[in-house]
Amino acid sequence: MMTDPYEIVDDYLESDILQPIQTSIKQLYDLFARGEEEGYEFNFLSTKQRFNDGEVKTIPNFLKMYLDKLLHKDCNFFFQNLLFLRNVEKGIDWHIDSQLKDRVEEAGTIKHVKVFQRSLDFPDMICVYYPFVPEGLDGGNFVLEHEGKEIVVEPKENRLIRFKGNLKHMITPFSTDTYRVSMITEQVKCPDALYELFVKRKFQYNGTFEPIELDYDP
Repeated sequence: MMTDPYEIVDDYLESDILQPIQTSIKQLYDLFARGEEEGYEFNFLSTKQRFNDGEVKTIPNFLKMYLDKLLHKDCNFFFQNLLFLRNVEKGIDWHIDSQLKDRVEEAGTIKHVKVFQRSLDFPDMICVYYPFVPEGLDGGNFVLEHEGKEIVVEPKENRLIRFKGNLKHMITPFSTDTYRVSMITEQVKCPDALYELFVKRKFQYNGTFEPIELDYDP
């Protein structure tokens, strides 16, 4: 799906798509800001076929608009997360995303989960998108490690970061009274045999909005 290890794309969405997405996310943003939670997330896991057929029942319309543009033509299996976080005083440490492997077990529709998990090395491509950036955000930069160098990317409205799924990345500490919003998508070209199994079993993991707490203990 990618030839270069990473790519930064500014002004990713055209205004006719960006504006309704921003409006919907800001409505959620205003609702969540009244609470005291450290963060909220909405995530789901699906084959591309079931997504295209409209069978992911819990997906908001604005996320469908976004994914219609984002998903690579070779992607047939993906995980999507919409993440609201604030006041992450220690940042998010270096890691490699593996939600596709982790969440498949929660779906509970596959008997031999470990076989599936072993069959996938890393996501073929991960996308991080910033629909907008709250005023007063201090920190919260995205940092990618590649060939011993750290590539620092500042959150910016309508900015997309694409990178290969085997690259480590982290988030620098940040503080804001409101939420830093990002949309994270793991994309995979699943082997044909596994993909046919998922389609046959009508596999998917329907998510809902949930509050989250970050564990800062080492």
